[in-house]
Amino acid sequence: MNIKRLSSLPFLAALAFSSHAAMTMHVVSNASLFDGVIARDVRWAGPGEVYVSLGKRGAIRTRVDSTVHFTPVMPAGEHGGFPLTGRIAAAQKHLVVASPLGGVGWIPLATNGARPVGHRPLLSVMDIDARGDRVAVLGADSGKVQGLARDGTIAWVGSLSKSMSDMRPLMKGRSKPGGKDMARCSILETGSIRFMPDGSLIVVPGVEPGVFRYDAAGKLVQTWDSDPLGIIDDCWIGDKELELVARDFGKRIDWLATKVTVDDILPLPGGPGLLLRRVEKGVTKWDLVRLPYQGRMERVALPVTMPHPRAHVRGDVRGNQVVLLAFEDPLPGQRPLAPPRLVVLSIAGQ
Repeated sequence: MNIKRLSSLPFLAALAFSSHAAMTMHVVSNASLFDGVIARDVRWAGPGEVYVSLGKRGAIRTRVDSTVHFTPVMPAGEHGGFPLTGRIAAAQKHLVVASPLGGVGWIPLATNGARPVGHRPLLSVMDIDARGDRVAVLGADSGKVQGLARDGTIAWVGSLSKSMSDMRPLMKGRSKPGGKDMARCSILETGSIRFMPDGSLIVVPGVEPGVFRYDAAGKLVQTWDSDPLGIIDDCWIGDKELELVARDFGKRIDWLATKVTVDDILPLPGGPGLLLRRVEKGVTKWDLVRLPYQGRMERVALPVTMPHPRAHVRGDVRGNQVVLLAFEDPLPGQRPLAPPRLVVLSIAGQ
């Protein structure tokens, strides 16, 4: 990508890395979940506690410093719950989950272990987030144009109080027919979406260039060029190669290991913090890159690594603390080499 590909967007922010990173981090706690579990996402639930998505096992609430005791908050799919929980978000009164198979569901937090009370089907969901009554979704919808929605929306915002019947387009993709790039490449999970503390919304499409900030009314107010980040920001993979990496998880791991991707967005007070993933000599590492609303971009290496190329992190922010869920995607039919970890970092210089 180059700067010309974003020249038509308003408020384009030229990026430069700060020569002296103001952010500093140190580890507060580091706890492992139980063996054999495959975790997918994390959100703060309160002081010292988080919600964790566990795929086929639903979602739980647990302490960050000791995960021996936990409380189920969403049942597993085979017990009548939302099937295969992936990305999660904690709204004011609900836990919101997305399935890698498509669709968004939600459950009242006051009824631990109850069945989901709401569901919105979608063709594919790459990421979700929630704030108050609002839910944001990054993905592709089904329709009648080659199986895709005609309007080409790849990001929406809706209300839980209206069961997301008011889902309205936030961002439309560039590909024709609508949503083609998102539908093709959503399995690669290269994009992310996150509400910020001021109510604005950050979108990293992952399938087309740029990082975008929308205000609470849905107006585009700021963009950043994604080229200096060196991340995957398009869906230009060929059909045969995409079919191979979609079908063969091992090949997908190998393909992603040669790229830099966005694992998640942290809602830092001064601007979004992108968790950039890379693999070096079989070890997965991450950088935290803050895109400030004003000023220069800052990049800091996370004090977290995983000794294999199948690892990912998800994260959330509460005050000056960041919780990271570091987990492995095991090969089909295999158990994770190590249990997922909950790492709490104290961050200064936000």
